Amino acid sequence: TINDKGTLINYGSASSDYQTDVLSRLAANFINISWWRQPFFLVTTPLPPHIELAPMYNECASTNNIWGATIRPAPRHMGVKTGDRTKFPLPRPPSFNEVNIFDKPAWAAGNPQLTQDDISCLEKSYWRQLESLLALDDLVGNVRRSLIATNTLNNTAIIFTSDNGFLHGQHRLTEKMPAYEEGIRVPLIIRAPWLGGAKTISQPVLNNDLAPTIADFAGILSYANQVVDGRSLIPLMKNPLISPWRKKFLISHWFEAESFFGIKLP
Repeated sequence: TINDKGTLINYGSASSDYQTDVLSRLAANFINISWWRQPFFLVTTPLPPHIELAPMYNECASTNNIWGATIRPAPRHMGVKTGDRTKFPLPRPPSFNEVNIFDKPAWAAGNPQLTQDDISCLEKSYWRQLESLLALDDLVGNVRRSLIATNTLNNTAIIFTSDNGFLHGQHRLTEKMPAYEEGIRVPLIIRAPWLGGAKTISQPVLNNDLAPTIADFAGILSYANQVVDGRSLIPLMKNPLISPWRKKFLISHWFEAESFFGIKLP
């Protein structure tokens, strides 16, 4: 059910009603009717690769297995990543299902190791997340085609990012709650061709930089009379060696005795 300017519109269960595809069509339609009254601003936030809740979608034999919580990919993409398991293995870095976690805080050290059944469920969940992202790829392509068709691509800034990382068994943890590296890292790609060619910038940036960056793109950010959280990334994009730039930042997470998954959290 989508709230469209105050009107609730119900979608069904047909393949064309897959949420990411519906949002893709709505985003393209917005561009098609808004291009002539620039500037316009569009935010599209599809669910993938987040897990589904209420009710939780779980392919494992036991729906109580927290490692099997996942999302349904678009029907056209179901199973495409499981066809070749060697090509898309579940990542198992040294932090995965650690044998010895006595160096971890007490809230983490008390979590049991994953069983083989847990790992099998987690692998299915990981594949489904990958498959769900294929519809997101289609959404990005649809938005780009709409910008090209309306001749607005080259004067439109495109920002691709996410709200959080995710732990897939690292430190015996799942979800996004703990402030480990796997939980705080997110992708960030910004396309603004008038700021120069492609470059990779290694300075640390934060999600609270997004609002001032967007305002700066729109030409409405004045540092003379405003105090904002974060910093516009446009000066950094113009000059990756700009100084001064932040060298440290604070990451914190809330206290919660137990998450809805049943994993102990801080």
